[in-house]
Amino acid sequence: MKIGYGRVSTDKQDAKAQEAELLKYGCEKIFLETVSGASTVKPVLAKAIEHLRPGDELVVWKLDRLSRSLGDLLIVVDKISATKAVFGKIVGRPPKLDPDQKKEVVRLLKAGQTTQAQIARTVKVNRSVISRLVSQIRLEEELSRRPEA
Repeated sequence: MKIGYGRVSTDKQDAKAQEAELLKYGCEKIFLETVSGASTVKPVLAKAIEHLRPGDELVVWKLDRLSRSLGDLLIVVDKISATKAVFGKIVGRPPKLDPDQKKEVVRLLKAGQTTQAQIARTVKVNRSVISRLVSQIRLEEELSRRPEA
């Protein structure tokens, strides 16, 4: 089962766009909450994780809806993994880099002979796109080093 999670930071914000995307993606149950992303206490997220069963998938609209720090994200991913569910589908904006561009960016990053800003200019994206890719690579590397539960 696909289970969606959406979060807004204040009562003045609206989660309807997130909810609509999660429904469009096929989520059968959606948990929405209003809490600052910086807070590590997210009671509705905890309920969503408690609801997960083996084989389920937790889906978020954007990664920053789940967590704002790598450390907190790793804790959340561990909790999801402990339920034998998966987290790996993120709906939202289409990616700025196609798979070939990502491979080229990774190659350039590993070569270490150019800056993120130079790489961004090379592939014609904003530097923040490269920065997010670096964060994603670090997360994947960290998760691959962890023993399976």
